[in-house]
Amino acid sequence: MTGNSACRVDAQEHDATVIATFAGLVHAWRKNDFRKAADCRDELERLGVNVKMTRSDRKGGVV
Repeated sequence: MTGNSACRVDAQEHDATVIATFAGLVHAWRKNDFRKAADCRDELERLGVNVKMTRSDRKGGVV
């Protein structure tokens, strides 16, 4: 495996982790599991993604 393909795999794994964590955040938020939502938000921030959820997001809206 060359260095470039290793970087692509790492980027794909990072993207997959971000997507899965964001899905967990949305699910927890809609279920009013704010502790789990906060854990997911913290993990997203660690991954370099800042997310702000509003009350209307629990109803399915996207800001």
